[in-house]
Amino acid sequence: MSFNRESFRTKFLSEVREKSEQLVEGMLLLEVHPENTDILRELMRAAHTIKGSSKMMGYSEAAEQAHALEQCFMDLIEGRVSLSKEYVSSLLQGIDRIKRLFSEEVAPAPSSTPSREEPSKPESLPKEEKREDRSEQSPSARVVTTTPMVNYLRVGVDDLRELVGNLESVFLDLNTLGGVWETLSGGTRRETREVFNKARSKLDQSIQKLRELELVPLSTVFDPLPRSVRDLALELKKEVQFTVEGRDTVVEKKIIEALPDALVHLIRNALDHGIETQEERKAKGKPPIGSLLLKAYSQKGTIYIQICDDGKGIDWDGVKEKALAKGLLPHPEEVTQRDLVKVLTSPGFSTREKVTEISGRGVGMDVVYQSLQRLKGSLGVDSKKDKGTTFTLSFPSTLSLVDSLILETGGNLFALPIVNIDRIYKKEKVKLLSKNQKVYLFFENNALPVLSLAKLFNNERENPHFLVVFNNTFERAVVLVDRVICKEPLLLKETGEFLRGCDHILGEALAKGGQVVPVLDPGKLLEMVKDAVGESVFEEKVQEKRKILLLEDSDLTRAVVEDTLISAGYLVETAVDGLDGVEKLKGFKPDIILSDVDMPRMDGFQFLKAIRTLGDKTPLLFLSSREGDKEVEKAIQLGAEGYLYKSDFSLEALQNALKRMGMDEQENH
Repeated sequence: MSFNRESFRTKFLSEVREKSEQLVEGMLLLEVHPENTDILRELMRAAHTIKGSSKMMGYSEAAEQAHALEQCFMDLIEGRVSLSKEYVSSLLQGIDRIKRLFSEEVAPAPSSTPSREEPSKPESLPKEEKREDRSEQSPSARVVTTTPMVNYLRVGVDDLRELVGNLESVFLDLNTLGGVWETLSGGTRRETREVFNKARSKLDQSIQKLRELELVPLSTVFDPLPRSVRDLALELKKEVQFTVEGRDTVVEKKIIEALPDALVHLIRNALDHGIETQEERKAKGKPPIGSLLLKAYSQKGTIYIQICDDGKGIDWDGVKEKALAKGLLPHPEEVTQRDLVKVLTSPGFSTREKVTEISGRGVGMDVVYQSLQRLKGSLGVDSKKDKGTTFTLSFPSTLSLVDSLILETGGNLFALPIVNIDRIYKKEKVKLLSKNQKVYLFFENNALPVLSLAKLFNNERENPHFLVVFNNTFERAVVLVDRVICKEPLLLKETGEFLRGCDHILGEALAKGGQVVPVLDPGKLLEMVKDAVGESVFEEKVQEKRKILLLEDSDLTRAVVEDTLISAGYLVETAVDGLDGVEKLKGFKPDIILSDVDMPRMDGFQFLKAIRTLGDKTPLLFLSSREGDKEVEKAIQLGAEGYLYKSDFSLEALQNALKRMGMDEQENH
């Protein structure tokens, strides 16, 4: 009795896809390590698995192709043929043939009886050559394999999205009902609030879980690229070492759909425009083999993808000259790097004089820009002559649920993604700088342009009390707003008819109170601020603010001390205890540490011991409610530079303590 092939077809196709990718990865690795027989044996086993499974499932053509590959790998192992680039290309074409057979979903051959005749090798596979010599094999390299999918349920993406959409609708309905209890009173109000909060929490968890199921690893896009790089480098007669990092980073499927074109164009540019030929590299004293890195990582709700090469770099003077000739620079006397990056992404722009099969038509960078527009992302470019170029693509890790800060200005509500906000200041607590009737905020040794959000949107009704420092990954700017309302996760929807076409809006969302809130695109908002105010025009040297890391577990005390320090012109970073302080020191390098003693998890004395053990010698001043000579003596023995009592705290007391520590008083700006 024959088995039901159809019931095993899904598992079979999954196995063939996995083994086919393993064959491609192995062939590219073998080309780098041609004498490694371990790689060849892994390849032979993968081909053998495809052959056996295909025969059992009745795919005779695929079985023949896999058998031919298996025989070629055996010929290489036994030295009957030598490995050349042409031979590798032919083997890769044979693997492509297997992949095409299943991507086209060819039905199995009618006959279920496997043929015992020796199959002939398909035309795409290489003819045998005699190998003249064999060097000692290198056992170091191994084929990278992928883990088979287990314990999974096949669910259509459209079905999943429909389910998420239904839950989101319920979520929005609950938000609308959020204000109902305000009309209730007494116990009824409390009971309603409790039931509402439980339902909203469970629904939020369900949506988050379903969104996790929608996430796809970037390996889906990254894995085919090594083969493409290898073939294009061969066509261009260049030697390139291609490295991929972060293939396990996960993103929404809609992001995956928008990425391939952008990555292909950037990689083609790197190979064609950036990396030089071996002869050119040798003349420059570079290694003959070029380096190309594709790297992905996630940080604070943002996905970063970098394409780095060590080639000739972008000829910015050439870009400027060509842009001026085409009239693409509206203010040629004041050209910035940002202007030139915009030019690079303009449709039809190319520095190539001749059109080739690969480039010169001015199509490519505009495709990258359009892809990032769909992802609500940004493009960063860092290029140095003869050192290489790094393109950085950044975009939100999710395009639907966005943790946001809701702001009010001119009587209207707006929101900004939390991940793009660096700091919020009360207007009266900071000193703004003026130049040529433009306003700037000195932040981390940079003069950032400041503009009222109300004026930006032509609304004269304003009463600004807060400054919001926000970023677009690579740059920062500041907007003035009337009020900071709250932090809230918002479900992003496409803009309605009224806001459609406003490219500075990421989308619309319904806040808890039932109000529709436009969520601003940080990248576009930053461009609008810079276009209105301009880049920093400070020619004189502005004194860098002294940086203080403040450790304090009391919310009230922390706020009082922080406000006092900020009003005096200090740049302040805060931590809630010693452990938090250790983490903050990884990214913030203060001039002074001001620390409480009594804190949870890790107290001030333990914190001081920990950072001194790690080699951090930043001067530390304790600010504590513990008073007495013994406490002061213990602090000094541990390596503290000073000790202040909270009961005596004032700006003057702090500055006197800093003088005693040998540090000059912070100057006001």
